Amino acid sequence: MRPRYLAAAGLLLFLTGVVAFMGIITAESLYPAGYSTSENEISDLGGTEPPDSVIEEPSATIFNTAMMVAGAFIILAAICMRIGFGRWAAPVLIGLFGLGVLGVGIFPGDTGTIHALFAMLTFVAGGVAAIVSLTIVTPPLSYVSVLLGAHSPGWASAGWNAGWHIPSCSGPRASAGTYWAEPAEPLRGTWAPCSTRRGTLVT
Repeated sequence: MRPRYLAAAGLLLFLTGVVAFMGIITAESLYPAGYSTSENEISDLGGTEPPDSVIEEPSATIFNTAMMVAGAFIILAAICMRIGFGRWAAPVLIGLFGLGVLGVGIFPGDTGTIHALFAMLTFVAGGVAAIVSLTIVTPPLSYVSVLLGAHSPGWASAGWNAGWHIPSCSGPRASAGTYWAEPAEPLRGTWAPCSTRRGTLVT
């Protein structure tokens, strides 16, 4: 092992957390009335989905810039980890995770499908990377890493975006009388009233 490179990787990942967290909460605080952490996708901070996309400044610039910086830091950290540990699996997956985050910032939500692809890469690679990190992280943190990876929202998000939708009028969206209905474009979908389409799912 090469401790200096591992220390650099640790610092970069720490800075990633700071940049991402501060970027998100700052973008949320400056977003106009109407944004809800329970009803909106986090990517809406950078731009909502087409065709009627909404881009609110300065929230969009703050969020997208934070994602690009965070993604770059993660990729650099992955390179340092590859050199420091001399292993490939975890660093490559972490690098893919960083590439996904970087892509989310470069291609905001208003770009449509390409944003969805990078978001999917972020969630899936991040979850798998957390599990594979078992090989380079010592207990008890290795166990926490596996638990976080196994329960990553990425698994549900990837399946959701790929079309593995479960027809349901339950959950947080149900309070508004909506459920997941027919996809409007690849990797996307629309919400329809439970009262009119209850129990029916078109894929």
